[in-house]
Amino acid sequence: MSKEVRDCLLSLVLDQWSYDQNANQFYTTETGWISRGRLEEESRKAATGMYRNGILAGDRVLIFPDRSFEFIRIYLATLRLGAVAVMANPEYTDSEVTHLVALSKPTAFWTR
Repeated sequence: MSKEVRDCLLSLVLDQWSYDQNANQFYTTETGWISRGRLEEESRKAATGMYRNGILAGDRVLIFPDRSFEFIRIYLATLRLGAVAVMANPEYTDSEVTHLVALSKPTAFWTR
């Protein structure tokens, strides 16, 4: 099990979502509607996997966002752990990515 950070904005959102687990929360063209319950479950699984792979609160995770459910899952998992999501524009040049990595010193990165 991961060590989730409590008493943060994400916890408040997830607690609110828990009142109606079947309500649709996100829509992507690849998955269609995703319920609050599925989003909560999937982001918890991802956080557990990240924790088991050494990602801890305060670590920086470099994320190249896209319009996928996987991005939302990883982003929420990062926040669950208390890690910092460092967003990188997928259109960055190699030198811009190199600069961002040098500044942020990420522990891990995610891209699709």
